[in-house]
Amino acid sequence: AIDAMEKKQADKPLAANLRGRTLLAKQDLVGARKSFERAQTIDPTYFPAVASLAALDLVEKKPEDAKKRFEALVAKDPKNVQALLALAELRSRTGGTKEEVGELIAKAVAANPLEATPRVMQIDFLLRSNDVKQALSTAQAAVAALPDSAELLGALGRTQQAAGDLNQAISSFSKLVTMRPQAVQPLMRLADAQMAAKDKNAAASSLRKALDIKPDLLEAQRGLIMIEVDAKR
Repeated sequence: AIDAMEKKQADKPLAANLRGRTLLAKQDLVGARKSFERAQTIDPTYFPAVASLAALDLVEKKPEDAKKRFEALVAKDPKNVQALLALAELRSRTGGTKEEVGELIAKAVAANPLEATPRVMQIDFLLRSNDVKQALSTAQAAVAALPDSAELLGALGRTQQAAGDLNQAISSFSKLVTMRPQAVQPLMRLADAQMAAKDKNAAASSLRKALDIKPDLLEAQRGLIMIEVDAKR
């Protein structure tokens, strides 16, 4: 199938990239690398091939080579959000400073301010760095810029809870539940904030709603059990 695609799309990197993934599944790392390199030769800014080559570099314990790949891609395409975030993730795993990682994520946000993913990563990075005040300010600005993003609303709720502003967190998670009425995770987030605020009745109600959607959700069942145990029932 890949052979047929390659004949039809010889000037596009997709077939070579798929061949690389297939060879990777067969544990042919040498062949996979050659195919990914071919895909990158066809299109030097094709992120999937660059990411796969970087992953192979990491398997071979060559993080510096992986770093250079992403840096070269960013040099060719400075607004490539995927490359900037991948480079930030790599630097955070391989000894990059907080300032370096933060600057890369900030560049990804600036490169595409209407995309939620870089903003969520920025908020989570600040939370992991224990900079809750800056995380809260960043999350509020992100939701103001993209008010219809469920991911950012969830990140705002998590940040508000981390800051100890439980009423605001409950408000954010309640909005998220309205935005995604058939998803269980917003209800679980809401229940967690309600428990933190010691409103066990409201938390139990949220957990039951989650079970109405997914009856075998162990996390919700466990939460209800703990509420009943705490009430000596």
